[in-house]
Order: sequence, then structure tokens, then C-alpha cells
Amino acid sequence: MGDVVREIRKRGGVATWSELKACVDRDRLEAALIGGRISRLRRNLYVLTDLQEVRRVAIEAGGTASHLTAAQHWGWK
Repeated sequence: MGDVVREIRKRGGVATWSELKACVDRDRLEAALIGGRISRLRRNLYVLTDLQEVRRVAIEAGGTASHLTAAQHWGWK
């Protein structure tokens, strides 16, 4: 089984349990949560703790970063 942080990072810092369960077991996921290496935003949705705040807020709201937020993320603004 793989490292939880590495697997989530490969997916852009955000991953669902459905995406992770083939490569990470539940015990490692729980250990990463308890250790503060990842956070659970909502049921079955996990993010890296160093994820940008604007992306975290967009994901929590069920949306995505666009326009100015996306431009800032990609270093265009």
C-alpha cells in the first residue's frame, strides 16, 4: 500500500476515498488524519494540510477555483 500524502499529492492535493482505496488502506488514512498530515473536508473527501486556503474553501463549498483565483494559483496574476 502507498503513502497517503504522496497519493493525494498525485491527485492535485485533493482525493476521494474511492480514488485512494486501491492504493491506500483505511488504517494508513486514519493515521495520516490523526497525525495531521491530511484533513477530511467532508465525508470521503481528503486534502493535504498544506493545500492553499482558497482551494480548500472552494472545495468545501462544492466548487472550483476560477478566474482570479485560478490565475493566482497558476502564477498568472
